[in-house]
Formats: sequence, structure tokens, C-alpha cells
Amino acid sequence: MRALYNPALMSRADCGPDALLHQTVADRLLAALRRDAGEGAPQHQLVLGPRGSGKTVLLRVLGHLIEDDAELAARWFPLTFPEAQYDVARLADLWTNALDYLAVALLRRGHAAEAREVHDAVKALPVDDEEARAEEAFRLLLAESDALGRRFVLLVDNLDVVLDRLQSHQWRVRDILSAERRLLVIGASARAIEATYRYEAAFYDFFRIYELRPLPAAAVPRALGLLAAPDAKKRVAAAVASAPHRVRAVTSVIGTLPRALELA
Repeated sequence: MRALYNPALMSRADCGPDALLHQTVADRLLAALRRDAGEGAPQHQLVLGPRGSGKTVLLRVLGHLIEDDAELAARWFPLTFPEAQYDVARLADLWTNALDYLAVALLRRGHAAEAREVHDAVKALPVDDEEARAEEAFRLLLAESDALGRRFVLLVDNLDVVLDRLQSHQWRVRDILSAERRLLVIGASARAIEATYRYEAAFYDFFRIYELRPLPAAAVPRALGLLAAPDAKKRVAAAVASAPHRVRAVTSVIGTLPRALELA
């Protein structure tokens, strides 16, 4: 069984393309990145779905798919934000967190010296002037994008938490993301974000929204196979093939969200 209640702990092997249970949404998100030539206003993306629908796995898989695709990796550098962003209280926190995740990504790719440079630069940011700290952290993030020759994809799980905690900075964040071509957000949320649907709110009509719905019945057998532990895959496949009526009976009770299927 994978890291059921904390998919962020899943190994890269478990986050391969076959882990995608929402292939259509993933394909559309990747296609949007391919189409984005860096001209005009950036189109930021938001994935909505109930808990257990596969949002965290989707974001992690997207990051790996971008890294493994020569065309995308030449233009984009994914920064994966963990599920919990409760340390974001001010605008500077958003940019310094992104820099921290950049350092982690560089270290994972074997660029220890570059990761240390980013870490040291973050430590050198001013701490007694919040506005200056936010401005310098933002400039540092953009400078790193220029140095890499790639734009950053910010894969932000629980984006609703981040925006709620930055409520007093939301219009500033919108202005930045509307104009800055080196940053593109693909966020995920378990609930509709008030700042995106109220007409007078900062992010009204800002994100392109995708919904993760319960899996259709036809997709359940494949999903059960993907979600089964390695030593149980053959057994699960045989059980599904021999008793499809039982699968239908169980899913009529528990539904077809990935987490519920994994528990089954």
C-alpha cells in the first residue's frame, strides 16, 4: 500500500506515469505547458477535488513527467510544494518557501553546490524589514529562473490554505502572477476557493479550473490494479476478473475515489 494518507511520502517509483488515475486532466495540464511559449498573460491552473481524489499524487506525477520530458524540461523547472503550507503568513514566506524547494530540487538532481548557494542566499535575506525581505526573495527567485534558463512551475498543494493565509496580500499576488512570465502556478484544493468565485475577490476568473471527479465504473478495474500492493496485484486482478459483480457492489457503497478504492 502506498502512503495512503500522506501521498507526499510516496517514492518516485510509485509516482510514475502509471500512478495517474486522472490521465485526462494530466494530459490537459501538460498540453497547456507545451502551448505556453512565454508570450502574453500566463494561464494559471487549479485542480479541485475532494480529499482522497488523487490531487497530491497528480501534482507529484506532473513534476516527474515535466522532468522526464526533454521538451518540457528544457523550458520548465517544477517546484513541488508539500501539502502543509501553514508556515506561510506573509508574502515573503511564499517566495522563500519556493526557494527552499528549489534548493531541495537542485540537491536531488545532484547540484549540491548550487543548492548551497540558494540556501545561503535565503539565509542572507533581511529579517527586520518584511517588505524588503519579500522583494529581495522574489528577485532572487526570478534570478534563479534566469540562471537556469527555465521558468518555474509552482505545484502548490492545498492552494486554498496558502491564499487564505495571504488574504491581505491577495491582490499583490494576483498582480505579480498576472505579469510575471517566469512563474506559473498549478494548484490543488479540496474545496472551492472563495477568492476565485466571488466577483469582487482577487482571483475571480483567474485560474483555469479542472475537477477530479469519482472514477467511472469502467476505470475501476485498472485503478484497483494500480493501487494494489506489488505482491497483491495478480491476486487483485484475478479477483476483479472473476467477480466483477462484487466490485460493482463494493463501489456502490464506498464510491470510486482512489483513496476509498485503495482501502477496499
